[in-house]
Amino acid sequence: MYMEISKQYSVYIKYYMNTCMKTDIMTKPRKGFSEEVRNLSMTEILKNYEYFEGLSTQIFDLFQHTNFCKKTRLFSNVIFMLLKDLMEIYRIYYTHITEILERFPSLGKREAQKAFVMYQNFVNLTEAIKNKANKLIYIFNFPITLPDFYNPEKGLIDTLRVVVSNAGEGEGRSANDSSKVN
Repeated sequence: MYMEISKQYSVYIKYYMNTCMKTDIMTKPRKGFSEEVRNLSMTEILKNYEYFEGLSTQIFDLFQHTNFCKKTRLFSNVIFMLLKDLMEIYRIYYTHITEILERFPSLGKREAQKAFVMYQNFVNLTEAIKNKANKLIYIFNFPITLPDFYNPEKGLIDTLRVVVSNAGEGEGRSANDSSKVN
């Protein structure tokens, strides 16, 4: 089990470092971070989302070994470092989601669909993190303060779904309107 956890952690660290090399968003200072995200293109935001999903998936895979890890201080510290990483990834992801929601009405059909999936996955991840983080803090007695988690507004997913479906109609109408003019 020691070897398996060590190997998984090593794979996670490599993935994290590769992510940092491919996108510098993970290394940006907190001050002015929102402005950095605001300046990203939609393509870059969606690319970053894939990295966030990959990192959080790997962390949750390592969290499966929680019962074994509480037997040794070394592996307890691994879980603690992973939890801190997860909170940082969540903070960055949250900033991206905020920017996506601001841009949502102006997105084309394809981008709106991808952004909608990104938003739904973020809401699901938020719930998973809330549950897992509270359990880990209780089990290991970690001295960590959890962030203010995102609370989705009631009906927002339905509203975004309508916006996504209308984005396609809007593109279709504008194409038809322009052909009438010519």
